Formats: sequence, structure tokens, C-alpha cells
Amino acid sequence: MREIKLITNCERPPNWLMDIAVKHWLNNGFKPENLIFLVNNLSNFDMVKELKERYNIDSTRVTSEDDIYRKDQCVVWDDLQEFDYGKYHDVEAPIINNIQHKLLDKGVDVVIFLDRDELLWHESGDLINVLNTFNESVIRPRGIEVIQNGDEKDLDLSKSIFEQRKYCRWFPSKSKACITRIPVNWMIGRHGTTCGRWPHADALYHPELQNHPDADISEYPGLYLVHFDKVDMNMLYDLRMESQQLFKTNNRHTGVINETQFTEWFTEAHRETVKDRELYDCGNFLKQVGV
Repeated sequence: MREIKLITNCERPPNWLMDIAVKHWLNNGFKPENLIFLVNNLSNFDMVKELKERYNIDSTRVTSEDDIYRKDQCVVWDDLQEFDYGKYHDVEAPIINNIQHKLLDKGVDVVIFLDRDELLWHESGDLINVLNTFNESVIRPRGIEVIQNGDEKDLDLSKSIFEQRKYCRWFPSKSKACITRIPVNWMIGRHGTTCGRWPHADALYHPELQNHPDADISEYPGLYLVHFDKVDMNMLYDLRMESQQLFKTNNRHTGVINETQFTEWFTEAHRETVKDRELYDCGNFLKQVGV
């Protein structure tokens, strides 16, 4: 069996959105010792305590990237306290790459990065077997967004998502080269690698990144990255407003700063007209995924 580490990051205590991902990780083969949590700790919360109380995960706190590798333990590192949203992403990107390199150097076989609102699923139903057997150096899943449509009610967290949401879209920006067996430098967001060998997958909107002679934006067969940051408009708006209270400046990347801009961002998928990128009825896909 390969040794696998999954890195994620956050800037506030776990919430309902993070629950979707973490609970799915744990229910689909990842063990607590596979997980590494990087915390931009803006509100001085105790992530070790939160993980235990919310997910029954026992974790250990470390204080530097040199101590990040613990073979049989979930790890928490409060690596930053950066109140500028854009700078946070700029500063943490090389930290994540350094951790990836250190883990691989320590003998870890596969390093994965997922945002706290993302999960991996393979159509075989055995994701861990795929992670233990793929031969490529780097693989990318097919990026799928789950998006509330206008005729769907507010999300009821006491019910499964598949009962309440039926619209998805393929979003190449989420087809991230986020699973690696070799040291690479991920770009911000882990959409691709800075060397260009595994570039940002959205060749339509980012043709300038497709310059490597061996550029590979292929998606691993049957493997999906499912993203939930548009699963409920009102609940996500509340989280965004909470974020605005945490970050002193928040005007870059997805740091939407007012209700009009948030609405424009959220409904972008509903206005999409590019073939194969429109919202579609995904049938029983979310039931198969297990959410």
C-alpha cells in the first residue's frame, strides 16, 4: 500500500461546507493519519480541538514545515496569520509546495491537495485503490461543480445533498493537477503546475498557459473532483460575508466584496453558453458520489 497524504487549508473553524468534504474523505477510505490541515488562524481558534469535537479526529499540532511529516498522525499547523486575502494565497502557495516536496522526500508516495469544499470520487467506488495503483506521475480528476438552480429550495443540512440538488457542470478550472507522485510546483489554487507540463486545464480561457511541448490536460478516467462552493446561494453568501469580517482586505481572486458581485459570480454558470460547459441534470451522480 502506498503512503498517501492529503493536504487542505482553512482560515476559520470547520463549518457545514467543510463537513461535506471531510466527512466524505473519511467515509471513502482516507484515514485521519492521511490528513494535514494548514490554518491561517485569523480568529485564534483551536483546530486540534475542533477536529476532535466535530469529526472525532485525533490530531497533533506542529510548528514548522520541517515537522510536518508524521507517518501515523493527522497534523495541524497554524502556518499563517495573514489578513490580506490576496497575499494569503500568494504566501501560502510556496508553503504548500514546500510541504509537498518534504513529504515526498520523506517517502510519502502520493500527495494530494484538496480545498476544504472539494472531494474526490472514482466511478469504481474504490478511490483508494486508484490512488494506490495509478502509474502516471501526476493525475487530474474531472472537475465538477454542484450548483443550486433557481427552482431548488435552500439546502436542508439534515438531508442528503443528492435529494436536493440535481444540477452540475463540468468546469475545467476545477480539473486540477492536484494528485502527484513527484515533486512539482503547483500554481496558486493547484489548477496546474508552474512548469507547464500539467498546465491549467481550461485551454479555452487560458491558452497562454498551454505552451509546454508535452502539456497534458487529460483527466484520469472515471476520477472526479466534486466542488460545492455554489451548492446554496444564501448559505454561501453568509460564509462570504463572514470571510469579509475576517480579512481586512478581500478584493482579489474569489474575494467578492458586495452582494451584486456575489450574485454575478454565483450565477455565472447559469448564463454559460459554451458547449459542454452548461448546467445539466446530473441524474443520480450525486447519489453515486455519496453526498
